[in-house]
Amino acid sequence: MMIGDVRGKGMQAVALVNALMGAFHGSALHRPDLPDVVRDLEAQIQSAKNREDGEAGESFATAIVAETSRDHSVLRLANRGHPTPLLVHAGKAVPLEPEVPSLPLGLADLGGPDAPVDEYELPPGGTLVTFTGGVIEARDRSGVFFDPVPALARRLPRIPKRYWTPCSLRLPAMPKNSRTILRPSRSPASRPTATDETFLPQRRATDC
Repeated sequence: MMIGDVRGKGMQAVALVNALMGAFHGSALHRPDLPDVVRDLEAQIQSAKNREDGEAGESFATAIVAETSRDHSVLRLANRGHPTPLLVHAGKAVPLEPEVPSLPLGLADLGGPDAPVDEYELPPGGTLVTFTGGVIEARDRSGVFFDPVPALARRLPRIPKRYWTPCSLRLPAMPKNSRTILRPSRSPASRPTATDETFLPQRRATDC
């Protein structure tokens, strides 16, 4: 799986998103391991930058690229400058901080680690929650930034089995209540955020 935020707006940003998604789908099917997938994404952005001039040539994207072991007990995660994801289990929300921080995709030419991958235990019923930068940039009417940890550090609603594929992390069609439970509260007095707010929760089935 992958979640990310691209720099900029308009058609240039849309084009970069499409290029990254195409590269990800191709690499995920044919590359043997996660670092190779991340390198392909980096190469795709570098190629796009080389074809553009001006501001478009300064494109980059934060991203999290993740996979699980065959038995789904181990989560492997590459974080390229993206907001830290959370592992939610047993009423706790634990930030999965990378051991070695790395730059966003498209900035590898500035140095830093190539494609570091961290491994975490993924317990049955554990939920990996990733989100875009707009989530933590949201503010309440007092100007306080939204913190997803307290909202997640409680028992999540049960998701009906019909929404799960057996022994996988995929959610082909999540019910509305599970999709929106973590939406930052908004009011007419809230300040608007500069980017979209997206949560992507993925849970390991308890019978896997």
